[in-house]
Amino acid sequence: MADPISEVDQQTVDDLRLVEQGCQILGAAGARLEFWEGFTLLKIGRDAFQAETERILMMRKKGAEVKVVSSLTDKLREVKALLSPLAKQLREFLAKSPAGMLDGMKQDLALVFLMGSAKARTAATKWVSDPLGNWDDAALKLKILARLVDAYRKALLEARRDNVAPAEKDTTVRAMSPTTVKLKPEFVEDLRKLGACRKFMSTVTPPPTWEFYCLLLGQPDETRRIMEELQHLQTHGKPGEFAGTLYRLRGLLKQTRTQHEPMGLPLRKYFQTLFPSYGSDPDDLAFSFLMSSTQGRYRAKQWLEDPELCRGEATASMNGLRTRAIAYLDAVKFLPARAEVR
Repeated sequence: MADPISEVDQQTVDDLRLVEQGCQILGAAGARLEFWEGFTLLKIGRDAFQAETERILMMRKKGAEVKVVSSLTDKLREVKALLSPLAKQLREFLAKSPAGMLDGMKQDLALVFLMGSAKARTAATKWVSDPLGNWDDAALKLKILARLVDAYRKALLEARRDNVAPAEKDTTVRAMSPTTVKLKPEFVEDLRKLGACRKFMSTVTPPPTWEFYCLLLGQPDETRRIMEELQHLQTHGKPGEFAGTLYRLRGLLKQTRTQHEPMGLPLRKYFQTLFPSYGSDPDDLAFSFLMSSTQGRYRAKQWLEDPELCRGEATASMNGLRTRAIAYLDAVKFLPARAEVR
């Protein structure tokens, strides 16, 4: 049997640490919330949750009395109204189960996972509505959940013991539209060369644009070498050399598609429900920013697990990434080649 700790995702542990600290900080400022409620607030409004806990800490260090902002308490009230009845029933259900989730911390973690996705909540609703009729299904899934809870409990206790701070605030995925976008000149030039490279495939059905962008973001050095080779071989290459390099590029693009398509396909369908006109070049680049970041893929996974609850967070995040993408694509169009971007 696989070691349960191998199932632990470090970013989830980081989120659990953030929620632990956030619940204490927000609770001291008057907003009483359960652990699963704090995790839900983080998931559906990461920037707002982290910004408020940071603000409260800063004000307390100055000796000021501080209350939680109404926007966050309003969101907490909505979460409670929507999900607390099920959570309360689940606590009673878990307390009676033979899965060994009787103590407070295990129950808290179990609720985080059970309340953390639409699919899990649907299953849990069946369990509590008809415990006897759904006992076999519940017993099997709770056995699996108990192993997961034990693994995360151990990881969380170790993080507490070692005083491991959560990872730094996510700066790769800009959740809110930035006031300014700082462009990297080398990436502007990369995008310019990539545009020329895509034209080399004009005689065949070209791969989707997002594959090119993800390849450039995921393997920048190799992609640059191939683009430079193609530009050189187009006019100076021997027979077959250009076709051979182009074949190598298509192989890398296929690998990129294989890597990202399992999540990318449902994610793009989800974005089409958020943005009716989704599918433009800026959308492809924004999508690639998301998929090329470990933190971005983690957040996208949360959106897909809870699409309706995460609509606002996903929309805001993608709007921020799209703003960044538009700035880069505009720079490619309007700035001269190799110009310094300021």
